[in-house]
Amino acid sequence: MTNLKEVKSHFSKDGIQSITNEIANYQFVKRDENTFFQFSNGEYKRYRTFEGFCKAVLYRIKRG
Repeated sequence: MTNLKEVKSHFSKDGIQSITNEIANYQFVKRDENTFFQFSNGEYKRYRTFEGFCKAVLYRIKRG
């Protein structure tokens, strides 16, 4: 995924969606319409909005 549109498209599907990179040690998960979180370095971080969540995913993918 290289742009915000691709990330939004991936996470806008129904059901649980996730992106994981074990080498960079992160996982982004969308459980339902209002539950978005990141697990990285042993810590969870929640996101309030879908837009903010998608931007964080894209930033992490590009920066590692």
